[in-house]
Amino acid sequence: KDAAATAIYGSKAANGVVVVETKAPEAGQLRLNYTGNLNFTFADLSDYNLMNAMVAGCMAYKLGVSPENIAHTLQNFHGVEHRLEYVGEKDGVRFYNDSKATNTHAVQAALNSFEKNIILLAGGHDKGIPFDELSVFDKKIKCCISFGETKEKFKDIFTNTITTETMKEALKEAIQIAQSGDVVLLSPACSSFDQYKNYEVRGETFKEFVKEYFREGEL
Repeated sequence: KDAAATAIYGSKAANGVVVVETKAPEAGQLRLNYTGNLNFTFADLSDYNLMNAMVAGCMAYKLGVSPENIAHTLQNFHGVEHRLEYVGEKDGVRFYNDSKATNTHAVQAALNSFEKNIILLAGGHDKGIPFDELSVFDKKIKCCISFGETKEKFKDIFTNTITTETMKEALKEAIQIAQSGDVVLLSPACSSFDQYKNYEVRGETFKEFVKEYFREGEL
């Protein structure tokens, strides 16, 4: 009897279909094990998107999609807007838009996708939720630059913090301290309603600021 497709992250799949092997969040390899091995790689794919890709590939295969089509689709998929969206790189510094992260659980998923040197841009509308569970990532955070209504609340969470009023000011501070190898990550842990209509507008505005910096060399 055909076993249900099984997806296992980081290990061999017993009676399964999809195995993911990754050496670093920036370079995951998805190996499909059925009629022989089909190996293909992703450029700059985060841990949790790698897991999503694994499950999607598994389900597609069980529905009859060929391994070749699965590989082609996943290799050409660039992620979902505002969900750990890669914006670009300048002088060795990578910029990510995770504006959809309006709670600590989503921020944890983003922070787990990088090993170190994270300049975190966080803050926004105060929903009255605690941020304490983010403190376990303190060693990964080069600096937390907070903004908006909750800007003061991050001082007790991370060792290195800077407070600003707006997201643009936070990004300017990030650009000033960023060095090659750093990651500038907008992952607010808050809703946007203190300064923006919704998280989509916040994310679009962030990307416009980053692209302006890429063009002009300053913000």
